[in-house]
Amino acid sequence: MDRLKVLVVDDESRMRKLVKDFLVRKDYTVLEAGDGEEAMEIFYNDKDISLVILDVMMPKMNGWETCREIRKISKVPVIMLTAKSEEQDELLGFELGVDEYISKPFSPKILVARVEAILRRSNLLPNEDIISAGGTILYTARCLEFKTKEGQDKGAAKCRELGIDALVVIGGDGSYRGARELAHRGIPMIGLPGTIDNDIACTDYTIGYDTAMNTALEMIDKLRDTTQSHDRCSVVEVMGRNAGYIALNVAIASGAMAVLLPEKEFDMQRDILDKIVETQRTGKRHFIIIVAEGVGHAQEIANEIQARTGIDSRATILGHVQRGGSPTLRDRVNASAMGYHAVCLLEQGKYNRIVGMKGEKLVDYPVDEALEMTKTLDPVLLDVCNTISI
Repeated sequence: MDRLKVLVVDDESRMRKLVKDFLVRKDYTVLEAGDGEEAMEIFYNDKDISLVILDVMMPKMNGWETCREIRKISKVPVIMLTAKSEEQDELLGFELGVDEYISKPFSPKILVARVEAILRRSNLLPNEDIISAGGTILYTARCLEFKTKEGQDKGAAKCRELGIDALVVIGGDGSYRGARELAHRGIPMIGLPGTIDNDIACTDYTIGYDTAMNTALEMIDKLRDTTQSHDRCSVVEVMGRNAGYIALNVAIASGAMAVLLPEKEFDMQRDILDKIVETQRTGKRHFIIIVAEGVGHAQEIANEIQARTGIDSRATILGHVQRGGSPTLRDRVNASAMGYHAVCLLEQGKYNRIVGMKGEKLVDYPVDEALEMTKTLDPVLLDVCNTISI
């Protein structure tokens, strides 16, 4: 196996040497950069970098900006290694998409152990270990060129060149539309619903959804300890893009006082302030409010609550931490069943269909029909949330 390359980015040469020495002992090839601009130049020119270790406080381009630039083009694992150890710094790092956050001073041996753990979970996994890996091991990303006819023709030609008989495409509406263009060019496809947002209309359940909800719930449960001990109001923003499925379910499971969803207009007085007053009559002095990503503005909402009630209110944006982690049992079973169904369809000569779930039953639809479907939030769950939230 070729030696894996690790890019170490830190403006202190002494720190780079320390990290490099320990990595070299484990047979890694180490590239070095003294600031974010130099790091990005190396990253653009070397496509074989397996992991980035990134400081925050650097000249020219700091670690936050560097991480943003990396995430625009790559899912390469990133470890933030920095003296910035406040909770808000760690949360920002995870929101930007880092895989691990290590505060200085640190143990070089522990750093190397975490590097190896991350690489095992990502691009170095043996096949039998893939089922426990979070995220995607395919390292696929959006391709602007594929939106053009020329890009679609090129994709179909590459499939034929590689002898690909059919594609099983895991993703959402955009992935399905792209796969349909390949199908029009003679490359059969089957689609599997993969998104934490659960916003694919032809299925009740998408791969990754349950893991994301459980991750969000675990973090909210931990946040509750501080919220309760300090008599605070915590405004927690969860992911979901323009859909409120994660927010609604997490709000019910966490016993949140209120939830704000993009599918429903909200009124600050009716939906939050009046509920706070009503809840206070029961003797409760701490409150959790869930805000869907499609609503956003968690900080502004927290500021307004504090200004109008005097309650110490804090905003927490959980961010991309919800997109990682080892999958839950439900995600593993459903993903395995959907994958099995996709292969069965291909063996039967049934192509250009989307696999989904209705209730606990596997279903499949023609891709054109699936893309025309719509779905809405469960009104029963909305009623449950509003009724038991106090």
